[in-house]
Amino acid sequence: MKPEASVLLRLAVPSDAKYLSVVHERAREIAQSNRFGAIESEQWALAVEECAANSIEHAYAGRSDGEVDITLALEGDYLCAEICDQGKAFEPKAMPPVADIKDLAKKGARGGLGLTLVQRIADTVVREREGERNVCRLVKRLPLNPLTDKEKLAAAEFQLRTLVDLGREFSTNFDPARVASIALASLMGHLTILRAAFLTSTPEGKVRVLASRGVKNVLSLEGVPWASVEGEGNSTETPEAALKVLRLDFIFRFTSGEERGAILFSQRLAGGEFGESERNLIHAVGRQALAALTGARAQEMRIEKARADSELQVAREIQKSLLPEVLPVIPGFEVAASSEACFSVGGDLFDVIPLGESRFAVILADVSGKGTPASLIMAFAHAAFRSLAGSLPPVDLLARISELIRNANKTHRYATCFYGELDASSRRMIYVNAGHLPPAIVRGDETIELKTGGSVLGLLPGTTFEQGEVTFQPGDVLAIYSDGVSEAQSIRDDEFGPEGVEACVRALKAKSAPEILRLLEQSLFEFAAGRAYSDDRTAVILKAL
Repeated sequence: MKPEASVLLRLAVPSDAKYLSVVHERAREIAQSNRFGAIESEQWALAVEECAANSIEHAYAGRSDGEVDITLALEGDYLCAEICDQGKAFEPKAMPPVADIKDLAKKGARGGLGLTLVQRIADTVVREREGERNVCRLVKRLPLNPLTDKEKLAAAEFQLRTLVDLGREFSTNFDPARVASIALASLMGHLTILRAAFLTSTPEGKVRVLASRGVKNVLSLEGVPWASVEGEGNSTETPEAALKVLRLDFIFRFTSGEERGAILFSQRLAGGEFGESERNLIHAVGRQALAALTGARAQEMRIEKARADSELQVAREIQKSLLPEVLPVIPGFEVAASSEACFSVGGDLFDVIPLGESRFAVILADVSGKGTPASLIMAFAHAAFRSLAGSLPPVDLLARISELIRNANKTHRYATCFYGELDASSRRMIYVNAGHLPPAIVRGDETIELKTGGSVLGLLPGTTFEQGEVTFQPGDVLAIYSDGVSEAQSIRDDEFGPEGVEACVRALKAKSAPEILRLLEQSLFEFAAGRAYSDDRTAVILKAL
């Protein structure tokens, strides 16, 4: 060790293999306490253990009367390990070159990779003979500091562009295998992964292998019960068994509507755990691929009828899959939402997105126009909110999304939007109203309209916004809705109006949020008296308990 090294651990163990577990655990603890993730810590511990095992097996030839000295220390930005013994001298020139892990993986090499793995895990491996001692030194750079907000934003925008590009590709492909192959290729490239497989569930509840790269024996999963992938049922197959057989390490499961899928990955070349943003990307790509598969299935079912009708149904299925099926639980609040398109597809969107630490984004937006063009802008805007929510202050977030919509939209369509970030612990909501109908908070006999914000999204360059703030009191009911609700017409051409929404919510404020929403929809139906509505209808009800 260098004189300036900061020693973290000195450990002397007998040359007996039963003590290797102690070496492993202490090395792993040291790595975890120095910013290494769980997987990287385990890899470092394995490398230190392997070097100690070499001393026991080769230097002492299995004798238990020797001693192995282990020192772990910090040298600047590096974690260092020094493993020493006084056993039989080794020949430094006999040390093998660093093997190519990619090549080993392709050849299917298994076992006997002790030193090769050590050389791969550590940045530097040095073995020397110093006097009467054999010395093995390992050096590994400490993980980088956490990403800055700017770096997180750049990563989020990169993921958004990836999702948009994949969406365009998926929209022109109705071959399930092709869709799955594109999804795998994109993820493997981003995450530096050598082997992966994409699975989906058949209508009969069996596994179907849609695509794989670099995975031997993957077809052994074909036709097994899907419950084995979920880790459910009485199947003798388990996810862990499947991963072991296929020499894979991770399984990610996701759903979209009635579709169920899973992606299996090998260890990353760079090692380490998948971060939150990477896991979000994997699930987003998986759900997007499943949505495309849903569309493909609908397409196949309707080819015989009419191509135009089939395409509209595909768009509707994809759009439905993008909207949340189940809203998250917000402590101290009840939330309910619904959306109904005027045509087969619509331009309304809503979402409730967890932001961590009891924070939630509540969104309702309405794209100008109707039908397929509006639905495409809706899907793009929804992906933008999902990718960027929580990464910027609300005013900056809406300014960024406004520019993204304007640059991606050549038809001059725009969107009105209400965006709120709720801190459930303090009951405080910061919001921006971008040209949307002012949502109303019904509080006793008082009505509070949330108007602060600015212009619509996507229409003008350089749009800026102001933010408002409101604190909820117990019993407050917030109603957010699109103009399809307030502009619903009776057979006499009367409009339901914002005052109709307010009056309905006020009369129902003692009920639960889902019940308020259900009875509001019933009131709209009775008001229209069977008259077809001419615009998309979307509403979100948030009630403070």
